[in-house]
Amino acid sequence: MGSERTTLLKRTTQLSNLLLGLFLMLTIPLLFTPELAVENHRLMPFIWNIGHILLFFALAWLTMNLLKLPDRVGFFSLLLLANLAILILGIGIEGIQSLQARQSSWEDVYKNCLGVSVAIMFHPKTPVVPGSLKRFLQIFLVVLLLTAFYPLAKNTIDWIYAHSSFPILADFETPFEFERWSGDGLEIKKSEDGNHLLKKTFMTKGYSAITFRHFPSNWEGYNCFKFDIQNPGADNVLLRIRISDQQHNETNRAFFDRFNHKLTIIPGPNTIQMPIEKLRQAPTKREMDISKIAEIAIFTANLAAPAELLFDNFRLTSEAAACDFSRDPDSWSTITSRLCQTGRLLPFAK
Repeated sequence: MGSERTTLLKRTTQLSNLLLGLFLMLTIPLLFTPELAVENHRLMPFIWNIGHILLFFALAWLTMNLLKLPDRVGFFSLLLLANLAILILGIGIEGIQSLQARQSSWEDVYKNCLGVSVAIMFHPKTPVVPGSLKRFLQIFLVVLLLTAFYPLAKNTIDWIYAHSSFPILADFETPFEFERWSGDGLEIKKSEDGNHLLKKTFMTKGYSAITFRHFPSNWEGYNCFKFDIQNPGADNVLLRIRISDQQHNETNRAFFDRFNHKLTIIPGPNTIQMPIEKLRQAPTKREMDISKIAEIAIFTANLAAPAELLFDNFRLTSEAAACDFSRDPDSWSTITSRLCQTGRLLPFAK
């Protein structure tokens, strides 16, 4: 019975060594190659960032499997020497990366050490540690791991929610979707009927903007892009909106290579609606790729006074007939600007 267990343990170790070796062969070259274009998928930057933990965990675990540790090496000596070696190695790697088309980072060095520390702490060949101290150190390292993996977990949950809610693009009813928006002074506000809205105070100096990314990008099969705005002030607010696809964002971001429009937001509730076909025809030298919409920006320019607006219910619909830039009897408000057939701006209606 004991020999069978020993044989099984040996085979399991050999298999783990093989898998770890293959993993290292595939991942170590990534440390010395130009940084990959991981930003096209929302989750890839977060997966990329935890790669250091996984790589150096695998390296330390494989090393522990293959080496026979001297009896005189204690736990703290092993932990200190291993982290010192990885610290020196990590600094060297970051130095090499700085000479290439990559950005060096002390956070990467920290993640290298974290991966090694976790491997040493949980490996069966680790020197004996007093029980209570071992449990404390294991819990401490697990907390650090959870902290490192939290951004990936949070964005994965929101990514799943965003795709399950489509064609609703944003309704601000979950805490994580706020992360898809950028801009100064943003906050979530609860209305009297219990709905959550995005509040933005647009400032007077230069451009004041909010930007929306990381929504489902394939808008094919829909005819209308809509969202709601509440203007609690007494004056009209002139907004500008631009919508771009992935190709635009990856090239020169030229003005006439995207959808640009002006909106007059009157006091009270407003519903904005934009035909998808107008977005498609907006670039002057090509068609916008409706299957790869990447960014929505809403901004003001040199307002006379700060203006507070509340946004909600960004969505796509299939109601082709009702989607127009003129007054819709069933909607909250009116939009006083118009587009010509090419998608270029016509003079603002007075």
